[in-house]
Amino acid sequence: PRAWSVLENWACKPSVLAVRHLLEAGAIGNPEAYTARLVRAVGPADTLGWRTPGSYKGCFLLDVGVHLLRATRVWFGEVEEVCDVQLADGGVSGRASLTHRRDARVVCGTLEWQFIV
Repeated sequence: PRAWSVLENWACKPSVLAVRHLLEAGAIGNPEAYTARLVRAVGPADTLGWRTPGSYKGCFLLDVGVHLLRATRVWFGEVEEVCDVQLADGGVSGRASLTHRRDARVVCGTLEWQFIV
């Protein structure tokens, strides 16, 4: 059976898979930590309906940020723990600390986002 997974589409993105291949090959060492930053300008068409800042918790983070989170899961394994979540302006900006685990390897990361409205 086929499944429709909107936020999961970055798991198939060639650039995301290329980074995973480099990590698995040991070409860029054995990362123990990372910081991923997402900064995106948001235009008038992006602020309609549920994307209107303040109308829905998470706002643009749920629309765009989930893709970056998915990429980190492809690279470093599933998220085992989320802590130190800081939201500002209804989720328009913020940060979270994540712990990933793949087999015996643990990678700690920081995911930061800012949407410029």
